[in-house]
Amino acid sequence: MSSDENGAIITIKLAKIEGPRWDEQKEAVKATGAIFQKSAKTWLIETETNTFPADVLNRLFEIAAEFGTQIKLLILRD
Repeated sequence: MSSDENGAIITIKLAKIEGPRWDEQKEAVKATGAIFQKSAKTWLIETETNTFPADVLNRLFEIAAEFGTQIKLLILRD
């Protein structure tokens, strides 16, 4: 996404759960195409609004319901 386009950023923060469930959660988030940002300790998906990935967002909400993962959607406009 370039600086002159409208877009969205989806931030994902994994729930603090123990054991293999944490790994399941991490792999599910990773499968959505999210990229881990070490400095912010969060996962990010950047997209343009005209190609907004509704199916990815739906999957993220399923993950949130199952694991307690935090999802934030930021819409960016010029």
